[in-house]
Amino acid sequence: MQRMYRNIAAALTALIMASLLASSAMAAGGGIGVAPTSLTVTDAVRQGIYEQSIIVMNVGDEEMAYGLNATGGAGSWISFFQMDKPDTTIDRIDLAGKMNREVGVKLSIPSDAADGDHRAVIAVTSISAGSTGVSVGISASVNVDITVTGTQIISGHVDYMDIANVEVGYPLLISVNVVNTGNVVVTPVINVDITQNKTDVDTFSINNVEIGAQKNTVIPVKWDTTGKSAADYNAHVVVSMEGKIIGEQNLSFSILQLGTLTRSGELKDLAVIGNPTTKLMGKVIATFVNTGQIATWATFTGEIYLNNNLVQTIQSDKMLIEIGQTVTLDAYFKPDKAGNYVIKGQVNYEGKESEVKTLAVTIKASGSTGFLSISSNIIYVIAGLLVVAALTPFFLVKYRGRRKIAR
Repeated sequence: MQRMYRNIAAALTALIMASLLASSAMAAGGGIGVAPTSLTVTDAVRQGIYEQSIIVMNVGDEEMAYGLNATGGAGSWISFFQMDKPDTTIDRIDLAGKMNREVGVKLSIPSDAADGDHRAVIAVTSISAGSTGVSVGISASVNVDITVTGTQIISGHVDYMDIANVEVGYPLLISVNVVNTGNVVVTPVINVDITQNKTDVDTFSINNVEIGAQKNTVIPVKWDTTGKSAADYNAHVVVSMEGKIIGEQNLSFSILQLGTLTRSGELKDLAVIGNPTTKLMGKVIATFVNTGQIATWATFTGEIYLNNNLVQTIQSDKMLIEIGQTVTLDAYFKPDKAGNYVIKGQVNYEGKESEVKTLAVTIKASGSTGFLSISSNIIYVIAGLLVVAALTPFFLVKYRGRRKIAR
């Protein structure tokens, strides 16, 4: 009988260990991919700033967090940033399963860097496995090769210029795509002369946009048409770098009467960011695209319902959206009670309204997560197995007693 107890105990121990190992394997079941596997910067100059990017891929099914760092001789020259927020430095990203994200890589060459080749290695390492919080240490690397030279190269060209007709009182937009083919950051100077029937109307210039080495940027050039009459005009645009002209073009346009150009737009998506609770503010994001022939002022308005009762109205700030531009209009709400909410919203633009979109949101009481993490489930499984282990001798003794009575 003692041998039977030992066998049962061994079996239960093996079962518990198997459950723990299976849970650990589930946590570590993710993966990582990074592309490209190497970055190269040639003809870099001291105090130059160069920007490139990598793609980080979560090839697993669970959400993962990834740490970003650089080592090697030139490792301290490297930092990372969000592509949509170049001024925001980051050292980690979070990715849902099967998702990927582009990460900006900034290389800042120090003033005392020696001429020649320098190397670094970027490491992207998983630091957690979604809801389990288990460190797994999966890593992928990118080799970085930088060649520093004492020669400063300033060169570039204009890829294209674009202009569109506008109505009286609306700003004229000239789009100038400038390509920096040099090895240093440049700030192009754009001069614009506006004429009507060869008569000077206005002259202005801008030089407030920096372009990184080997990068191209579309520079928006705006002209205030307030007080200008409806007529045909010409814009003579000259682009220069360090006094050298790299592009020049005459662009014709018209200022039209109000109401001439078509206004249209589309509410593409409605979403809630984060996990709002009864103590946390919720952020509603409305994605809107201007599909019309003119820039338009737009505002998102929404209604919040709980159990079919209107409990709150929300509204975003007013925003001027250029032709073809896609923007997000943000509004905020504060749920007072837990429950299933419905958000109905639309975008109002220049007296027109987009279609109404509806979004269902479940708001939980503050402190409620709404789900069990894998680690919590592990605890419950182990607790259950321990209970079984504790009760097994009792049932075996009871069973043996019944066998004696039967004899």
